[in-house]
Amino acid sequence: MNCSILLASNLYYKQALQILRNLLEEVVVEMHFCANRSAFDDWKSGNFRMPPFRGKRGMLRQLTSEKLLPKELARVASDLYENLNGSIHGAENRLVHRGIFAGSSAGLIFKYERFAEWAQYFSKCVNFGIQVLRLTVNYWAQNRPDDRIQCSICHREDFDIERDEFANHSYLKLTCRNCGSSMNLNSEWAAQRGYE
Repeated sequence: MNCSILLASNLYYKQALQILRNLLEEVVVEMHFCANRSAFDDWKSGNFRMPPFRGKRGMLRQLTSEKLLPKELARVASDLYENLNGSIHGAENRLVHRGIFAGSSAGLIFKYERFAEWAQYFSKCVNFGIQVLRLTVNYWAQNRPDDRIQCSICHREDFDIERDEFANHSYLKLTCRNCGSSMNLNSEWAAQRGYE
């Protein structure tokens, strides 16, 4: 989002719209990873290939068929994606110097209508992203194992353990052996999940 704002503030609306299309893909692929652990593992190892966004084998259809993404939100994403495609594929009306072939290009100057168009797409993409992120977080919270501890970054369950005490409370510091992130947990809570 910051990149899109930066590009738009420098009058590069085509590129600012391209970033919004990327934002749609990234928000949806996060939900895709929740439903498809092997795809997430492939992504972490650098072997992931982005599936189609739309269509019969697209992520939107898969997520709606699995009841993870409401059909209305999938329709919003599909429509936004379609409208933003012109910025990716070089549609003349999305070019920085559109109208140059007809002699009507004014050059790289502020044009309110282009700004307003970008701002409208930006707000729609942000709204969509917030809704899908909420659904993704809720899905993960409902489906993560409650009887085990997983790394909050890579979701592995292999940790180096350090024991310590602070303010008369014991805790464990678990450091993920895969990605190196760490978390501090109450010793009693961690012991209920097999970490003593």
